[in-house]
Amino acid sequence: REYAPDFFDLVVVDECHRGSASDESNWREILEYFSGAAQLGMTATPLGGRVLRERLRLYLIADADLVAPELLPAIVEGALRGGVTAVQLRAKRLTTLAQIELARAVRAICARGDVPFIVNDRVDVALATGADGAHVGHAGVEDLPVRDARRLLGPAAILGASVASADEAVRAE
Repeated sequence: REYAPDFFDLVVVDECHRGSASDESNWREILEYFSGAAQLGMTATPLGGRVLRERLRLYLIADADLVAPELLPAIVEGALRGGVTAVQLRAKRLTTLAQIELARAVRAICARGDVPFIVNDRVDVALATGADGAHVGHAGVEDLPVRDARRLLGPAAILGASVASADEAVRAE
């Protein structure tokens, strides 16, 4: 399918750890598919492409698997002072309760800085904490399908999805 250059608001390349990024031809195919997109993954919100891209210009993935969860709020505060314009919380190994507690703390920091807060993989945690949106992994492969996430989050939420091929991008749409 052909898309206008601004059809997708945001695409985030964060799949390098999966090994698929080592296949240069695969990434070239994805980039061609998203012809006008500035980055790689996708979002659709009423904010509109230009406004959303500006709000997500410097996107921090705050990963509780890389940094002790109790340190993340202070790190996020520092990142916001340094110019971060959006924060995504990734906490795959924490319990649901621990994710909710951490998400509420990080969301409060983001709200004070008027910075969008996004929860990785867990639409339920995003809803419970009043996050601005969620990012699901490879839709229909390992995480909640994009269509279901959108239905749960509503039309105003930021919604991102990981893709590793043009076919996955079509499925995520």
